[in-house]
Amino acid sequence: ISTQGMGFQRSFIFSLICAVSELEMDSDKFTLYLIEEPELFLHPNHQSNFRGKLIELAKKTNNQVMITSHSTYFINNISNYSEIKRISLVNNYSDIKEITQDQIKDICKQNGKLMALAMNEAKNPKFTSEQLKELEDNIAEQDELRYLLWVDPERANAFLSKKVILVEGKTEKAFFSYLLNNSQGFFFNQKGVPDISVIDVNGKFHFYKFAMLLHKLGIPCWIMYDGDEDRISKGIHHQKLNSYVEQLKTDRIIQDCLRLDPEIETCFGFGKDEHKPDIAMYHNLIKNQETYKENQHYKAIISFVKKIVTN
Repeated sequence: ISTQGMGFQRSFIFSLICAVSELEMDSDKFTLYLIEEPELFLHPNHQSNFRGKLIELAKKTNNQVMITSHSTYFINNISNYSEIKRISLVNNYSDIKEITQDQIKDICKQNGKLMALAMNEAKNPKFTSEQLKELEDNIAEQDELRYLLWVDPERANAFLSKKVILVEGKTEKAFFSYLLNNSQGFFFNQKGVPDISVIDVNGKFHFYKFAMLLHKLGIPCWIMYDGDEDRISKGIHHQKLNSYVEQLKTDRIIQDCLRLDPEIETCFGFGKDEHKPDIAMYHNLIKNQETYKENQHYKAIISFVKKIVTN
């Protein structure tokens, strides 16, 4: 096999391990599988399949599997976060961070309480104590599923990054895509940008659980969010949500945050497109290059990101 290419060699080893995972072996011997970068030379679909086989192998009696990986396909849609150990070099020592499933449950419970209170603030008459508790529990239960389903390969990239910027949705993600990846963007090809991931948390309601997850794993995190003028909207009080974000900074869960009022489109003088917000944002940035760069909000964002890049 040594006469073959690396791609074939890795595929062959991959096939052997997959075959072993399907064998029923009665043995009292402990078997430890140590695999370095199992993703090498494998198509993303094969990476996902390989991960499944390794999980099957690890579930067999007297087996343990340990891998080192830089692939988001091996660390996405995790049902048990205690399986992930994030190792980084700090002052020439290996620093290991992890989060237990009990801690995940605690984060979800706390987020349930925070969101229920924000909903209660917007309601008249207020919830009864029983209704409030039921709402808290429902949100916490849904949050555990969000941790499982939402941390796809794109969001899982946060675990492999040195710094993470959390944003509300597709509009902000499109803005940062332009800022960091477009040849006309301010930070295009700048040193330090590859260390950063921009993660869309799908709404201000979810900042807390993403920020706490990254904090527990030792990943420095920043938040850019819309203030929404502290108004009540869609049954939730945004003043409460905004105070939760600021509290994350006070508690040093996140490094810093930047608030835009009422939202990024209005700050830039762009029309808001409810159907294609990300496309509209990107299009407006390309079309209005000569005007938005003098915008005070744009300058505030550039200053905010500069500190992250150089931190």
